[in-house]
Amino acid sequence: NVGNSATMGNQLLVHGSLLKSVGNSFIGNTGTNNSVVITANGVWDTSGNAIFLGSSTAASNPGSSNSMTVTAGSVITNLGSYGMQVGGAPGGHDNSLIITNGGRLCMNAGGLTVGAWVGVSPLAGGYGNTLSIGGGTLKSGSYDSYIGNGSYSNSAVLYGATTWDMSGTWLYVGYGAATGNVLRLDNCASVTNIG
Repeated sequence: NVGNSATMGNQLLVHGSLLKSVGNSFIGNTGTNNSVVITANGVWDTSGNAIFLGSSTAASNPGSSNSMTVTAGSVITNLGSYGMQVGGAPGGHDNSLIITNGGRLCMNAGGLTVGAWVGVSPLAGGYGNTLSIGGGTLKSGSYDSYIGNGSYSNSAVLYGATTWDMSGTWLYVGYGAATGNVLRLDNCASVTNIG
């Protein structure tokens, strides 16, 4: 875990190495300005667990301005259960996930949410959270994905040689009482295999 309990300015760097976690991972659980960088063909194997960026498993404990970057051929793999959640807690804002330069994020189960919290059912999430994929790959698992649920101004921008494979699940842009949430595809980026 990086930056829990209202701490700030902490960083995890995985440079050309393997990180294997055995439980759910939290970046900025009530914390701010914490970051994770996976680079130089680094690998994070989550062992079938989830990553929460700016929230926790309780749909509470919002964090703000936390970031995760997957770049330079690196991969986060084997995500399960709740998948990858960015700004999932109400009040959590300006958290960002960046996948670029051959980076990959692969889920066996779960989905990806930006400004939404998804457990047994989707709940309202935070605002102003972002997903940016440029020249990277994202593969969803067995749960639907959400860009904004009961929240506002969350965004996902895909550009360049980028693919988001939905694995037969649904993608919701603005769910429930949500406003101003955006999915943008530029320069031949694609979202495929939607259920």
